[in-house]
Amino acid sequence: MTDTPIEVSQLFATPIYTCHLDDGFCNALIEKVINDKDKFIRGLVNVNALTTGWDGLRKYQELRDIGYWISKSILPEIGKLQKWKYNNWRCSTAWINFYEKGDTARLHNHKFEDYSGILILEPGNGNLMFVSPDEVFNNYRPFYNPESKKVNEKKGTLILFPDYMFHQVTDCEKQRISVAFNFINDAHSIDENKK
Repeated sequence: MTDTPIEVSQLFATPIYTCHLDDGFCNALIEKVINDKDKFIRGLVNVNALTTGWDGLRKYQELRDIGYWISKSILPEIGKLQKWKYNNWRCSTAWINFYEKGDTARLHNHKFEDYSGILILEPGNGNLMFVSPDEVFNNYRPFYNPESKKVNEKKGTLILFPDYMFHQVTDCEKQRISVAFNFINDAHSIDENKK
């Protein structure tokens, strides 16, 4: 799915990992999303956008495939770099968000998982923003504090980060399509291929 290396950057002293997925994969999924968007629901708890809801893994084989690939190829590499005790990943949830002009996602994190990811299928002019924990717990003021970090979104960028990282999507200036993922690092799970 990718032939680019995993890149790491520090954000609020937390490593954030990125790599780039193949445009052909993104284009095929974008086409499917645009054809299916009328079946999506309006918003999750934090997202004012059309979405597949929490069961995107059930609805799209592509999400199962990429979730499996991230779990077996990308997260284990990050685990080696981070020297994690356990490195046995599985994708627990995934969903597609279809943002239209003016849609947003409120500040949130994915605190009940171990790691999260966002795949940018169609960028919306750099709308993803990470917010430092200090801002969140000390009277957060969006857009005024230099500790907020806006991501320069590019088609095919996969961003992987710890579940506790607070993030939001600011007002989209145009159509934006993304896939969100959650992953669990399970000491007891068994790889289905090894049974």
